[in-house]
Amino acid sequence: MRVSARLASAVLGFVLCALPSSSASTPIITSSSLFTDNRPADDPFGLPGFRISLQATVSDPLGVPGNISAFIARNRSSSEVISMGFAAGEQTIFPGLYTAFPPFRADRTGIWDLVVLNRQSQIGTLATHNLDKAIPLPIPSGLRIENFPPSPSAASRLSFTPVPGAHSYILEVYNRSLVGLYLSPSSNTPVFTLPPSLLTPGQEYVLRVRAVQRDFAEPGGPAENRSVNALRVVVPSLPAFPPPPAPRSLMLAPPAQDAPPGPLDPSKPTIVLTHGLQNIDDRNADANATLRGLWIGNGVQQAAGLITLDLLARGGTRGTLPVNIVQFVWDDAFQDFRLSPDIPTRKAYALARAYVNTAGVALAEKLKSLLPASYDQEVHFIGHSLGTAVNAFATTEFLKSRPSVPRAQFTALDRPDHVNKLVLVGGDSKYSLDTFEQRYGFDENFFAVTFRDVQSRLRVDNYFSLTGVGVGDSARGQVYNHTPLKNPNDLDDAVFIGEGVSNDHTGVQQWYRWTIGTPSIPFPGGAPVCDGASFSGKPLLFSATLSPCDNGWFWSLRGPKPDPFPENNGGSVSVTALDIAPFDVVTINDCRFEVSPRALLRCAEHSSAFATGFFDIPDDADYLEFLYGFDSPGDGDYASFLLDDIPLWTVSGLDLPAGARTSSGPIPLSGFHGRNRFTFGLIGVNDVNASIELSDFQLLFVHDRGTAVPWPSGFLLVTLGAMAWCGVAFRKRIGSGRVGRWRQLRRSQGTECTS
Repeated sequence: MRVSARLASAVLGFVLCALPSSSASTPIITSSSLFTDNRPADDPFGLPGFRISLQATVSDPLGVPGNISAFIARNRSSSEVISMGFAAGEQTIFPGLYTAFPPFRADRTGIWDLVVLNRQSQIGTLATHNLDKAIPLPIPSGLRIENFPPSPSAASRLSFTPVPGAHSYILEVYNRSLVGLYLSPSSNTPVFTLPPSLLTPGQEYVLRVRAVQRDFAEPGGPAENRSVNALRVVVPSLPAFPPPPAPRSLMLAPPAQDAPPGPLDPSKPTIVLTHGLQNIDDRNADANATLRGLWIGNGVQQAAGLITLDLLARGGTRGTLPVNIVQFVWDDAFQDFRLSPDIPTRKAYALARAYVNTAGVALAEKLKSLLPASYDQEVHFIGHSLGTAVNAFATTEFLKSRPSVPRAQFTALDRPDHVNKLVLVGGDSKYSLDTFEQRYGFDENFFAVTFRDVQSRLRVDNYFSLTGVGVGDSARGQVYNHTPLKNPNDLDDAVFIGEGVSNDHTGVQQWYRWTIGTPSIPFPGGAPVCDGASFSGKPLLFSATLSPCDNGWFWSLRGPKPDPFPENNGGSVSVTALDIAPFDVVTINDCRFEVSPRALLRCAEHSSAFATGFFDIPDDADYLEFLYGFDSPGDGDYASFLLDDIPLWTVSGLDLPAGARTSSGPIPLSGFHGRNRFTFGLIGVNDVNASIELSDFQLLFVHDRGTAVPWPSGFLLVTLGAMAWCGVAFRKRIGSGRVGRWRQLRRSQGTECTS
């Protein structure tokens, strides 16, 4: 920085006029360096761009900086005078260091005279070398850490891509507060062996690498040009990643009841039933035993059993049903509810949610293995809770692979959107974020974005409750949104006897089961409650929204009246994509990152391999999506993608054929706007034999083309019980919060979109 003419004159006066002092009390400039300094725009030390670097170390018998009153530098050619600042954060590595980093100008080259003044009015002086070959040296890139964590036989190493024109390299390590921890010796190659205990998993560091070009025309070959890259890195810790995905089972409903799946009949349509979040107490080592406790099971009150009975009543023959019925059981959905067997916590939900992507891929692949590529029958996916997200990923992947399927249906039962309603208990502080719903929920655009490539063959019906702990809501796009079910918990005991405690979330799938066959109280086999479409037998305290008459299953593809399907009322949306590349990427062990011609991350198993860096996510970006594939699937190895330490995408190498490439599916970005750290891990299991590739990262933007509200604007919702309905969330979805953002003018890829 510049200094005042008065101070400059005073210090220079001391240089010209001061009498010699005792060497025991005179400040000494022990070293100096002068070179150009080239850094990226996001330099953590706040010194971006191409600059002049003036550096000098000072000693004084009475202490530095306490006994130093001024330190200046004067350019011999231009006479410019600047002040040198004490580098407090560098003292561990460079004791007594003073620096100045003015932006580069041609008149700042040449020789600088350095003058230091202490509080006893004593001075020290030193001249720099002649900076006369100034050029911007390319910034180091491609930082990699290998052999981490270190072993007795192999130390960890940090390396990066050689910089053209550089003669030597240096590594510095700082803590998150930019306090220096380590300075390497100068090296002729960009490879450094790290001290064994330098880096601790889970901790944040700043790794600063320097490339130096020297001027060998001067004695000693002083540094002439330097480039620096300093990257913030949180060293990945395995406990931050989800555990390995658990087994998944695809069960075949009657006529092969309680048997593992065999080849499905390719001449028949297929119905797929998928459960959602479950209490861990409901899981059994035997998948058939687990199935008997799930709503998708084969009993007379369970979905597969009810569909079978309905088809038999309408002319089917046991053993030759006109459809394939399969049930998908995914063990990762079974979590510890902690408070009670029937009320999930946020933690239980978040842990299960981490696996919906891999469960969806597994379901699609299992179906593809059982139904040929030429399959040309209709398919109906029915899922509840997190099972709707699993089914959404599976539906898209299956329909893409089976182009001859003429028509499909997707039925959503209380899609997990307003997950802030879930219970927060002690010890779950990481899930108490105000952004929990945005980060962990599946919002109103999820179906429109996920199904955008298969929408022409797909019809979607969406059922949900806004009361109690119902977490669903209306969906946007080509969707039929049923009127919100008010207090579907009322069905428990009255309609479904012996199913234990229920709530308005589980009540949605109970209501849908009630629509299968002949609705009655109790169900099945009780007194009918429907006279055609009239809810003639409605109990006094039941809401009219709970009418099972000519509803739900009635208009399913295999229901009594599949056509006409209810009119779409989700409005119309469009989706645009924008390529994005992560930056400041550091790879650990056998990962490689490339930017050109497209962002590409390759990782091979080395115990475990990681990559960490950053994305800058615009405020109006809705989803992140990328392509991935396992070139070698391994033997239980899996991959996980985290944003700000939140697991958002996990997939097993065993769920996808080797060499196949598929989409990650849309990863919601609500709650992640701005600069966000990503961490990717290929987690090694058993032998070292897995490899994965990620590429084609894209941001997805949803644009509004008009919104239809699927219920009267005066519809009043009253919640009974201890849990209050979150009216704020409802107003946000239909009112100004989201619609206001959709109405903003957006320009993306040269396209101007307004609603």
